[in-house]
Order: sequence, then C-alpha cells, then structure tokens
Amino acid sequence: GQTPEGQKVVGEYSVLEDQALQKKRCLETLFYVTEVENLLQNVQSDFEERAMYLTERKLVFDSMHREEALKVSSRMHRDCVYAMRATWSWLGQVTQCLEVHMKHAGEYHQFFHEVQFIHEDMQTFLGLLNNSKMRAYLQPTKPDIMIQYFKDITNRLLDYQARVEDLGQRSTLVHPIYLRKDPPVYPLRAKCLVEYSNQEISLSPGDACIVLDNSDADKWQIRKSDGTEADVPGVVLVIPPPDRKAVHENQKLKDQLVINWDTTLKRLCTQLTQYFTNSIKETPSID
Repeated sequence: GQTPEGQKVVGEYSVLEDQALQKKRCLETLFYVTEVENLLQNVQSDFEERAMYLTERKLVFDSMHREEALKVSSRMHRDCVYAMRATWSWLGQVTQCLEVHMKHAGEYHQFFHEVQFIHEDMQTFLGLLNNSKMRAYLQPTKPDIMIQYFKDITNRLLDYQARVEDLGQRSTLVHPIYLRKDPPVYPLRAKCLVEYSNQEISLSPGDACIVLDNSDADKWQIRKSDGTEADVPGVVLVIPPPDRKAVHENQKLKDQLVINWDTTLKRLCTQLTQYFTNSIKETPSID
C-alpha cells in the first residue's frame, strides 16, 4: 500500500490532470468557434475582391452603337444598373440574415454549454457531500469548522439557484436551430427576416409561414397564411423560440438542484444532531 504522503501526491496529481483536461476541452471549443471568424473574414475579403475585379474588367457596354440603336442601348444600360443595385442590395439583406442566424447559433451554444457546466458542477458538489473524508473532517466537536462549512455550501447552493433561474429565463428565448436541418415532423412555424419576393410569393419582415420542406438548405418550401405555397431561400427565415430541448434541460437542472438542496439539508441535520448529542454527553451532570 501507499504511504499517506504518496496518496496525497497521487490525489494532487489527479486534480491537476483533471484541470488540465478541462482546460484542453475549453480551448478546443474556443478554437472551433474562432474558426467561424476566419470564414467571415474570407467572405468579407471575397466581397471586396469581386467588387474590384468587376470594376476593373472590361466595361459591359464598351462597344460602338449605331445611332438608331442608341435608345435601346440606353435602356439596356439603365436596366443593368438597376439589376446591379438590386443584386448588391440582396446580398446586404442576406448578410443581415446571416448576422441574425449567427447570433442565434451563439446563444444556442452558450446556453447548452452553461447547462452542461452547471450540471457537472452540481454533480461534483453532490459527490463532495457524500464523501466519507469530508464527513470525517467535519467532526461534531469543531463548531467553528461546521459553521463555516454550512455557510460555504449554502452560498454555493444559492449561487446554483441563481444560475439555474437565469438559465430558466433564457431557455424560453433559445432558438431551435437544429430544426433548420431536421425534416419537420409537425407544422413548423417560421418568420421572415427581410423583404423578399419572387414571381410566386411576397414576404415582409415578421410575416409568419409554415415550413413544408427544408430538405434543401438553399430553398425551403413554405405556405403563407393565405394558402400561397412557394420556394424561398432558407436564409431569410427564422424558426422562433421556444426550444423544447432547452426548456427540458433547464427543468432537469431544477430537479437536480432540488436533490442537492435536499441532500444538503439532510447532511446538515445529521451534523447538527451529532453535535448536540456530543455536547449533551460532554455537559457535566448536576447531582
């Protein structure tokens, strides 16, 4: 068997190893998120390169026209200018939509990341309460240690409670972004983010619709409230909250918090009972 000093070293090494693993996981997550920044920078650079290339290339109407064709040529030039404006304007709208989707994706990941963190933290806390070494450390003959211990775990539970309540409020605001990939198994409601129209349909910001088919990432088949059906770019649509998974995960945290409170109160009652029992035994009797 190991000596007490050896066991202490092994224990300290295990703690450091666990902390290093947690930091590694966090860094990997951060690195994966920052890769999105590189993608966005590449898009921004591509926008500028295309704009400069189109400006420097041969002019669209760099040709000689007979006088009788001048009117037609002028109209073609005007139509091309309007089409160019509309195209760049549409790209601007798509960029606005992407900003909204990126915000929703970030909120989704942050919510579930915090849920996982607090779940693991409360599990560790529960294990600490049931740890035999900790129970041995809290000897009923040391009231100062017990009082400080009671304060610490109470403050920790109150901190958990505040964080769970905060997640509860946010759970109703999380957008179910995974539904953008999954085939709708029930009427999937969506809202339009920007002005959009084609030959079949016209949408304004905030217009509600039903997603009939989202198997094509670029084009979604939808139905408006007036019964009009058409294919529209999926990027202009957002699936509003709440997210059932987020609400469910928050409820699981609430249940876990109740268990932690219940276990803590039972442990405190046991410690106090032992303390008062020992105090009574040590109190000299009056004959």
